[in-house]
Amino acid sequence: MRNTQVRPQGFITDSVSTRHKNRD
Repeated sequence: MRNTQVRPQGFITDSVSTRHKNRD
């Protein structure tokens, strides 16, 4: 949720990355 407005595409990637980190 850092570069969400910069590149909406990164929003999905960020979400997945965050979830992955959470599972770790």
